[in-house]
Amino acid sequence: MLVSSRPAPTTDPPAKHVGGISRSGLFYAIGAYGLWGILPIYFIALEPTGPFEIVAWRVLFSLVFCALLIAVTRAWRAFAVLVRDRRVVLTMGLAGLLIFVNWQTYVYATLNGQVVEAALGYFINPIVTVLLGVIVLRERLNATQWVAVGISIVAVVVLAFGYGQLPWIALVLAFSFGIYGLIKKRVGPKVDAVSGLTLETAWLAPLAVVQLVFVGMTTGLTIGTAGAWHTVLLVSAGAAPRCRCCSSPPRLAGSRSSTWGSSSTSLRSSSSSWACSSCRSRCRRSGGSDSVSSGLRSSC
Repeated sequence: MLVSSRPAPTTDPPAKHVGGISRSGLFYAIGAYGLWGILPIYFIALEPTGPFEIVAWRVLFSLVFCALLIAVTRAWRAFAVLVRDRRVVLTMGLAGLLIFVNWQTYVYATLNGQVVEAALGYFINPIVTVLLGVIVLRERLNATQWVAVGISIVAVVVLAFGYGQLPWIALVLAFSFGIYGLIKKRVGPKVDAVSGLTLETAWLAPLAVVQLVFVGMTTGLTIGTAGAWHTVLLVSAGAAPRCRCCSSPPRLAGSRSSTWGSSSTSLRSSSSSWACSSCRSRCRRSGGSDSVSSGLRSSC
């Protein structure tokens, strides 16, 4: 019997593109950029809570939020399969540690008047992603892409000199998230967004508890002491938008894009994660493949 090698037709509606860009992906990207852009306002509204307490509660309430999501979507069976995979669990633990450093640095910068330097870090991050792809994954860029990378590097150098000192916050943010994405590439599409976030926050939960104990013994915890609205905001930090990876420029149809640009979705909020999943499926249908050049233009 002869078996056709052609893939079975999909019933999914074709993605709409404008100038080679997924229209839905563009909307998701704009939404994610907007959410991430206003996030510093959210953290500032949590005063007098300090950055260490915010991140610790954020980890714990994220874990609760993810557990509820898995229960509502009845995804416990798929999650249990991932938990039994030792390689996946350990990889997610290392990824969780890196993103914890990223979160803590970002919140610290936000609450200490260094939002501009934090923004510089996320401007540097795509360059780090591209260089990691070229150096570690042995991927190649064409001449046009190298020109784009070169212009970006020059821009970063100019901004850094204009800043007047070593932008350590920007560098920590850029490299922690870049290496985080590289590590997440090890698990690839095996781990969905919500399951990935659940595993990472589960690893970080003990560290968050220790951090809360330390804050309680030094400056004191603020949860429940600054009014009901403040408490609601602090609890909601667990579900607050955290999808910066989804807030990358829209993926071009048929272009090469970074695997870790899309896989790193799992350490962001589930609402944004769902947007990433939808965007990613549209990208695949439109012919986008996973590779590195996406530090320049990954969308999911």
